[in-house]
Amino acid sequence: MKEAFKGGAEMKEEYKHHKKHHAAHPRHINMPHRKLADGHAIPAFGLGTLNMNENEVGDIVKSAIFNGFRMFDTSPVYKNEKAIGLALKECID
Repeated sequence: MKEAFKGGAEMKEEYKHHKKHHAAHPRHINMPHRKLADGHAIPAFGLGTLNMNENEVGDIVKSAIFNGFRMFDTSPVYKNEKAIGLALKECID
């Protein structure tokens, strides 16, 4: 039986757990990629951030990065870009 997609609250709690207990050993899902005409590859899946508020989106993005996501759908219309940027910076630094 396939595991259902995790919602924002579940991903947030999972990120907190992994950050505390597994910080030195991040896991990475073998994310499928699609090859482009020029030979480069892009992730087949991304995380949509529409309707994620400023208070929750940062932890969700960090959890997604921890779990192998590298593509994020963002837009100024979503009004959460600052929190997403801060989460990305925290994961890069």
